[in-house]
Amino acid sequence: MRFLPLAIFVFCLWRSTPVLAQQSRAELERQRQETLRELEEVNNTYNEVKKNKKESLGQLNLVQQRLRLRNREIENINAQIRAVDDSLFFINREIYRLKGDLDTLKANYAKSLIYAYKNRSSYDFLNFIFSATSFNDAVRRVEYLKTYRANREQQVIEIGKTEDLITRKAKDFASTKVQKGEVLSNDSKARMKLEEEKREKNEVVAGLKSKERELAGTISAKKRQLSQMQLAIKTAIRHEMDKAAKEEAAKAARERKETADAGQPASSTPAGSPLDRKRLVPTSPGSATPGNPGTTHANVLLGSAEEIRLATNLENNRRRLPWPVEKGYIVAHYGKNKIEGTNIDYFNTCITIGTDVGSAVKVVFDGDISTVTDVGGKTAIIVRHGNYFTSYSNLASVSVNKGDKVHTGQVIGTVAAGDSGNGELDFTMAKDLITLDPEPWLRPRS
Repeated sequence: MRFLPLAIFVFCLWRSTPVLAQQSRAELERQRQETLRELEEVNNTYNEVKKNKKESLGQLNLVQQRLRLRNREIENINAQIRAVDDSLFFINREIYRLKGDLDTLKANYAKSLIYAYKNRSSYDFLNFIFSATSFNDAVRRVEYLKTYRANREQQVIEIGKTEDLITRKAKDFASTKVQKGEVLSNDSKARMKLEEEKREKNEVVAGLKSKERELAGTISAKKRQLSQMQLAIKTAIRHEMDKAAKEEAAKAARERKETADAGQPASSTPAGSPLDRKRLVPTSPGSATPGNPGTTHANVLLGSAEEIRLATNLENNRRRLPWPVEKGYIVAHYGKNKIEGTNIDYFNTCITIGTDVGSAVKVVFDGDISTVTDVGGKTAIIVRHGNYFTSYSNLASVSVNKGDKVHTGQVIGTVAAGDSGNGELDFTMAKDLITLDPEPWLRPRS
């Protein structure tokens, strides 16, 4: 008896498997349609960038992204093929089982017909009833005959139901085979497009390789610009730290004066000293202060409740921050980038987003404009969010000033053209003096 629950579970799982397979196919097809939508967006963007007639890193990243999406579609189709094959297997097995049940029902019905034929005379039935030993026994025999007749009628009904079920299952099998044909057709089309897109990617790689020296010069210039941007960000952060430290020192001095005026003993610690600052501001491991970055000490950038709220809310919105431009694509990721087909690799301290020249640049979170500056001939805006900072570089115009409060999605400028002639925005994130990879903070796009 202890195996009965397990047997029931296995039976229920076996009977529900075709339904689960159907649900799986529907979900897989939904995912494929989503991938196709993303592919269409990338294709549209690529065709716009391609009008420039000049191979660029943006083109290369777009064709690489397109290949990744196409491979994802093919993997999805392969999963659909497996799901369809599973459905065909389970439907075929169900038909085989039903046919076995039908054979058994027909055999039992045939036996009952033979028995009824052999005992078809009214005399036999009356003899069966009147040979009862008592009145109650006779009643039971009459009920038995009624039940026997009803059972034969039920056998006919069951045979009809089973035949109908076999017919429906056969239709399901034929329909599923048609679905498999459609999925195989999708697979063939996707693989043809994959080969075409591979050839196009190879053309872009060949174009970049042919001008490798020019590209290396462009990358070197970009490195210098990003170094200047990093210096500008750190300078702005240190300025904010110094400003916060002075405010804390002034506040501490006022408190000591008020305490002294009230006749209470004043603290012997000089105003504005490291010990005084540590006493006034809660300790935050891993934060940085001017002249001593990266050490465990008081974080002067979180000296007020508003600054703490901003930083906390930003952290809680990781992977949910909006992109700084309405539509765009990654030209260069944060960290090490390798240009396929060349010997060029470089480290990016930001993400470079390709978009249309003149596109609106929006701040990704509430904050204050810390700096509006020129970096290597490119206009940049640095926004403070508590002890976090975001920067938006390579702007054609700006619509905010230093000290302004800004809110998520607010337009702060427009995108200028990059070296390729297409619009490019360098977007940077930092916590204290430590640069972060912005991509994990933004909403996923593909």
